Amino acid sequence: MLKLVTLVVSVLVLTSMALIACGGGSSTSTVSGEQSASSPTNGDQPESSADDLLLDISVNGEDLEYDKGEMSAPAGREVTVQFRNVSKAQPHNWVLVQDGTKDEVTADGIESGADNDYVAPGDDRVIAQTGLLEGKDTGNVTFTVPPAGIYQFVCTFPAHNITMFGTFTSTP
Repeated sequence: MLKLVTLVVSVLVLTSMALIACGGGSSTSTVSGEQSASSPTNGDQPESSADDLLLDISVNGEDLEYDKGEMSAPAGREVTVQFRNVSKAQPHNWVLVQDGTKDEVTADGIESGADNDYVAPGDDRVIAQTGLLEGKDTGNVTFTVPPAGIYQFVCTFPAHNITMFGTFTSTP
């Protein structure tokens, strides 16, 4: 089984490397306003309140990349990340992890399989995650922003981590 997973990952890695040439800009999403979110799955905007923060992130069409390379929010605040998978065919997720662990989290997620959204259950390196979303789906995750520092977000679908990741900064 491990040889099959290694073969599949190798093929996906080579395919992903070829897609790197598709390029794309990186932009930043910073939360400083005060908004809140419900859990829409139909693309509607969440309702807002004065206590919660909302970050919105998507993918660049069929490219294996997020539309933002950086996100930030104040430490200790509750935030909702609304992830829109606008791809027509590719499944994606959004997973916030400890800095420097995205590739290991992805490798362990591959072992856990699609039934676990390619995230190992109980992985203490994972701070927050959406489910694995099929094309044209939207999902939310609400969590308390970890202590001030640098974190990463990544898509843990096999081999997407090579190009689908970014930096999440928790500000003081």
